[in-house]
Amino acid sequence: MKVLHVGPKNYPPSHGGTERVVYNIVSNSDDIESHIMVEFSQKVQNNISVLPKPYLKRLRFILDYVKEKEIDIVHFHNETYIPLALLYSFINKKNVVTIHGCHFTNPKYNFIQRFFILFFDIVGAMILPRLVFCSEVDKNKFRKLVPFRKLYYVPNGVKTPMLNITNNEDKINSIVYLGRISPEKNLLLLIDEADKAKVSLHIYGAFDDRRPIFNELVKKALKNSDYAVWKGSVDYSEVISTLNKYDTFIYPSVSEGLPMSVLEAASSGLKLILSDIPQHKVLNFPSVNYIKTNSFSLGELTNDIDGKENKKHVEVNYSIDRMVNEYKVIYKSLLYE
Repeated sequence: MKVLHVGPKNYPPSHGGTERVVYNIVSNSDDIESHIMVEFSQKVQNNISVLPKPYLKRLRFILDYVKEKEIDIVHFHNETYIPLALLYSFINKKNVVTIHGCHFTNPKYNFIQRFFILFFDIVGAMILPRLVFCSEVDKNKFRKLVPFRKLYYVPNGVKTPMLNITNNEDKINSIVYLGRISPEKNLLLLIDEADKAKVSLHIYGAFDDRRPIFNELVKKALKNSDYAVWKGSVDYSEVISTLNKYDTFIYPSVSEGLPMSVLEAASSGLKLILSDIPQHKVLNFPSVNYIKTNSFSLGELTNDIDGKENKKHVEVNYSIDRMVNEYKVIYKSLLYE
């Protein structure tokens, strides 16, 4: 079977959760010949190609590639590709779309953009051959809107690392954030609250070049902060080893799908501080501090949580093997229709 993944920003990943999900699917599917089309410019090699910048030109690029490489399944990632997937479906029904988080409530988009995102999400749920949600909350929302269509839920998966620093004395005495630096992650409020509580905060992640105004606001807040420090971006191969240096992980985002960073932190046995959005609560972590997205105090959080319980929870419910096997079932269902 040959599967083409369309939509990650780069490969191997050096950006957000979607990229890490694609990497996990590809690197754990030895029985599938995987091809990847990325958005950002990089070296073309080993079945990796770069999508053209104009959106509509991407359809012809994909169609030509599918024909040349004899691709069986095209797997689109993220809801921004739903219009492209709809056009592709008129020509070839063997495609899958995974929504890694519904953005019609995302503050980084304006009202008009969110309206069209929701519109295409609903049309996609009605028409696309296979529409997959990585968030159970999002899937349930659209099941109410489109009750006559079968929608799919495949939670993201991570490997539980063998590496662990068990001696608390070896941990860095800071709260850690690791993820994309973008408006929906609520970092401006987080930096402000770290200063108010006089709590050391280490931030890891890549700035989004498409959000220059927001980037400048974050950089200014960091420059004026006595407690928050940007530690740079982290290569995918170093994510787990970086997290293992810390004791507590925080993720105050206002909008999510199923955040890979949270799963990775939990799989490393870190204590969790998460925003109280439904996409976090539905994960059912046994030991977590929930915070409001509009106001919270880091100095008032309870310390009576155990990261080891969260690690066990990830092992049982969010393994890579489970995720990959569920996608293989979906792929095969398309092949034999």
